[in-house]
Amino acid sequence: MLAFPDWQDHGIDVVEHCQVPRLEADLRSLQPGVPLPPHAPAAALPCLPGFAQALGALYVLKGSMMGGEVILRHLLAAGIDGVAVASRFLGAGRAQAGGHWQAFRACLDHYGAAAPEDASMVVAGAEESFRSVGEWMQSTRWREM
Repeated sequence: MLAFPDWQDHGIDVVEHCQVPRLEADLRSLQPGVPLPPHAPAAALPCLPGFAQALGALYVLKGSMMGGEVILRHLLAAGIDGVAVASRFLGAGRAQAGGHWQAFRACLDHYGAAAPEDASMVVAGAEESFRSVGEWMQSTRWREM
């Protein structure tokens, strides 16, 4: 996803959407001293041959960030141990309230207006992202981690 220079042209800082550091920090908070699971292998990542597909994948990532915020609210309300000190990953959706989601939607709208013929590729990128994550999570490797 980082390979596409188009992000800058659309005012999107794609690096800010990387959730790995937040997730790893939360896992370390919840289980100090326990080794972190390995990252997904390259073969498990979605195939994103163009910017349109990467835009669809980022849509999925942004949606998961906003969904994480809903999950976090429920966990905090339920008083689940450790959640308050390990909320960097699920709480990442708070940034969406500051206009990030609106900026991304504006980017999608602008891209869609400028390249309507790419709409199916944006959708394909989102679908490929969901498919890849689903397959990886159902794989034997994931369950053994």
